[in-house]
Amino acid sequence: MDIGAAVSGLIAGGLEHLATHSFANYAVQVALRHASAPQREAMANELLPRLLALSASKHGSNVAESVLSLAQQPQLDQMCETVFGPL
Repeated sequence: MDIGAAVSGLIAGGLEHLATHSFANYAVQVALRHASAPQREAMANELLPRLLALSASKHGSNVAESVLSLAQQPQLDQMCETVFGPL
């Protein structure tokens, strides 16, 4: 099943808000798992800078966990630098 159009809609439709919504966060998590690699990277690039805010949200924390588990090493390195400063 092609979910590309649905994932594009999530990306264009206020991804951070959807990631913290009590029901929409499930759609964001599924999209992160099943989207194409470029779409997954686009979602991660949009959500990673907001990771601290997501992790403090009851529903967003589930999305934050998904983002971290799927992020590439350069994205994780950038997030570590954001949180902890230059190492």
